[in-house]
Amino acid sequence: MILFGANKMQTIEAFSPFSFLVFISGYDKEDLPSYDRVTEVKMKMFVKDLYGLSENTMDFSAQCYFRLEWLDERLKVRQFTVWP
Repeated sequence: MILFGANKMQTIEAFSPFSFLVFISGYDKEDLPSYDRVTEVKMKMFVKDLYGLSENTMDFSAQCYFRLEWLDERLKVRQFTVWP
């Protein structure tokens, strides 16, 4: 699906209501979440597996999952009026 607006054309591969709302709001994922304050980013790491341990070279391999979490006020859902 191709959407036009705000002097730019954008292709949305997997169209969803959320991606449409993000597009029409003018959200740009390249912009910082906030310019006037520090953005707190929480990081979690889950180690799934450790293998290839070598005591001689002190090498190892690991499979890990990382999760980053932060609050982006630009994606806050505004309250909508419900029509009867």
